[in-house]
Amino acid sequence: MRRRSASCGMARHPGTWRAACKASSSQVARHLAGSSYSAIYCSDLLRAVQTAACIAAATDLPVFQEAQLRERHLGCCQGLTFEEIARTAPAAMDQLRSPSPDVQIDGGGESRAELQARAQRVLIQLAARHRGERILCITHGGFLHCCYSVATGTTYPGKNLNGALNTVLVEGSSCALVEWGQMGHLQDVHLDARGFGGGASDG
Repeated sequence: MRRRSASCGMARHPGTWRAACKASSSQVARHLAGSSYSAIYCSDLLRAVQTAACIAAATDLPVFQEAQLRERHLGCCQGLTFEEIARTAPAAMDQLRSPSPDVQIDGGGESRAELQARAQRVLIQLAARHRGERILCITHGGFLHCCYSVATGTTYPGKNLNGALNTVLVEGSSCALVEWGQMGHLQDVHLDARGFGGGASDG
């Protein structure tokens, strides 16, 4: 599942864990209570850690923070809103919106190809650590887009919404899509309809 913040990239400031985010996390926690997962891995960014703690309280699962599950590193754009990037770093905004997967962002930012390689690497590593088990990973929208690409070889055509559940089967170095965007448990939660990659300001 994913977490959304009001700013970009992997900045470690608190961000805004809005009421809708809390509500969706609580719904996911109730949905997963009594599930057969072995552990929770989460990005070490605060918004993901908060979500993992909420789910762990309902499932009694151990939580492990994993930096490799972080959102894309956006270089000089870290922690800025898209409006701030457009105003203060227009060249970086062009790099962020570039259709080329190999374009990096000024200030040490990752390219989309580098993010996808990181996503594939950590999925394989975690699966090997928990061979024959199911684990829950709490991560972010850009990272999830790359997970979908790793599992299918295509680009996800829709939006990654807060609290959606996505399932990928990892066997050795092979990743395959099982289910994506499961939302039935969130029917009573008001969601940001733009999602990640779904609005003009989402980049």
